[in-house]
Amino acid sequence: MESTRQPSPPVVLVVEDDPTIREVVQALLESAGNAVLSVPDGSAAVDRVQAGGVDLVVLDLMLPDVNGFELCRRLRAQEQSTYLPIIMLTALNAEADRHAGFAAGADDFITKPFEAADLLDRVDVWLRTRRRLKEQQEVLVRQAELLELASDGIFVRDLASVITYWNAGAVALYGWTKAEAQGRISYELLHTEFPEPLADIEATVFRTGVWKGELIHRRRDDTRLVVASRWALQRDDDGRPLAILELNTDVTEHQRLEAERSERARLEGVLLAARTMEHELNNKLTPTAGYAALLARDPALPPHLRRAASQALEGAQAASRILNRLRQLTSIKEKEWGENVGPTINLDK
Repeated sequence: MESTRQPSPPVVLVVEDDPTIREVVQALLESAGNAVLSVPDGSAAVDRVQAGGVDLVVLDLMLPDVNGFELCRRLRAQEQSTYLPIIMLTALNAEADRHAGFAAGADDFITKPFEAADLLDRVDVWLRTRRRLKEQQEVLVRQAELLELASDGIFVRDLASVITYWNAGAVALYGWTKAEAQGRISYELLHTEFPEPLADIEATVFRTGVWKGELIHRRRDDTRLVVASRWALQRDDDGRPLAILELNTDVTEHQRLEAERSERARLEGVLLAARTMEHELNNKLTPTAGYAALLARDPALPPHLRRAASQALEGAQAASRILNRLRQLTSIKEKEWGENVGPTINLDK
């Protein structure tokens, strides 16, 4: 039977210059199932955090090379991908020191001398908090990976319209790299043409959380692009508007095909009308031309009537030639489309 792999214990870094206190804190934390690293000063603490793998820091306020406030600020300045909780150990109990510690980036305080249960409870709470944050971050990373796989152009912009995220689909769609797009104002970069004032669109987003419509953008090569755009409002944990996610699908080719279909439908109507007219007029002209030919040849008619009949015949024949020419022109277009347009229209109805 295969053995189940046990998860690695959380790693706690103890920064304490007093060796006795350092040993006591390390022993307590190890008794609760934690892996413990201990260093005596701030420089060693910075190096150890930079090396990675630390889940929580227990930090003495008074150190030989740097005070705990400054060390806390340094650790926050090199923040890792997942939030690193920092608990300060201090023999000082002044309220001003606590405020200074929180301002420097500390998450919690434990006053010396401390109760072992209090230390272990606080460490456990902050380790669980980090674990939840890490799990949430992993979910966000997986979601971001899915966004990178999308063929649509997806970007996130803050409430000032500054682009903060630009997926691979946006790179392919617009031509700007992530580095070139991030930090730019979206509507300036894309030369966006809105169907209504931007303020009205954003008011709809803030009110309903979403907006859909067509926008006109410009690619990096300045070619025109029509997109079906969907906006979604992102909020923070307190419900305050945080950013807007835009998902844009290229519909330029779709619109071109729609325009072509509309134009073809219009031309089909014209061709159908022309063919119908030719058909109906030829039907009417045929007996007219026949009777005119007979009258022109009738010796019993006076000369001036035979001349009138000949002129009527010539007129009917000229009209027929014009109609035949119209038919030839419509046939050319029908051959381009591969088939006849359709039946003629019954003008008698």
